[in-house]
Amino acid sequence: MTTDTSGGNPTAVRDLFAAGPLPTTAKGRMLWYVRQPFILPSRSLLGSRRIRSHVDRNTTPASWREDFSCRSTLVVGTGPSLDRVDQSFFARFQTIIYINFALQRATYQRPEYYFTTDIMPTRDIVVKMGPACLTQLGRDRCIFAPFFLDQWYLLTPEGRELFTWLSSDSSCWTGQTFKTLPLPLIWRYSPRQPVWTSLKLPTAERTIPILRHTSALTAVLFAALQGSREIGLIGCDFSAGRAHSIAAAQPGATTNIFSEAIGELSAMTEALSWRGVTVTNHSWLV
Repeated sequence: MTTDTSGGNPTAVRDLFAAGPLPTTAKGRMLWYVRQPFILPSRSLLGSRRIRSHVDRNTTPASWREDFSCRSTLVVGTGPSLDRVDQSFFARFQTIIYINFALQRATYQRPEYYFTTDIMPTRDIVVKMGPACLTQLGRDRCIFAPFFLDQWYLLTPEGRELFTWLSSDSSCWTGQTFKTLPLPLIWRYSPRQPVWTSLKLPTAERTIPILRHTSALTAVLFAALQGSREIGLIGCDFSAGRAHSIAAAQPGATTNIFSEAIGELSAMTEALSWRGVTVTNHSWLV
């Protein structure tokens, strides 16, 4: 994904985000891809260690318990069902978590959070909306739970301080290939995926299973870990595209990229129900 900063906030982007990940020329992109098998193993492993060290050095915000414990939480994605609800629907929930570009719906008038597992949409958000959309929420309510552990290096020191970071409860080596290039298998250190039939939520409030499919699923686990017992989702129409109110702002909006999240959400919902947490995806019901 490339980012056009010509009409947005290029200074803020340079201050908060390191260059990358993809160059803008065809030759530059090819060279970037060719380098990845040699770079990603070490960067992802070192990134994992840096993230864990950073999390261990910082305390858990006291406001999290106040915002989530025994309260109802709504996780807001960017799917088309978001266009079908108004503020009366949002008012049914006490705490709101916005995923990536859903942050456009923030009112800054209640406990509201920004949540992502991939820093690249955040860079696009800063381009479009400026850094104030994050700083107005405050560091305690901007949550980054990186699935791509090498993304530690895609933020400047100032950019890292925008967020309260979460670390994976367990990581392992995984192999991957690039869909666009016939390159060999690339090894990357990544969060280990949970086994839902034997799910045990960690006791550490900033250590959590980080899921690969979409940030919304990890946000549900975050709310449950902080004590929320009723969690709803809207705009999480996995495989059904974007909301009209989001599509114009979010670059590279594609469909069917989160279809595997449907089964993952079902398994997670059942596992959390055993622990007294009710999860309802209103996205498929409106």
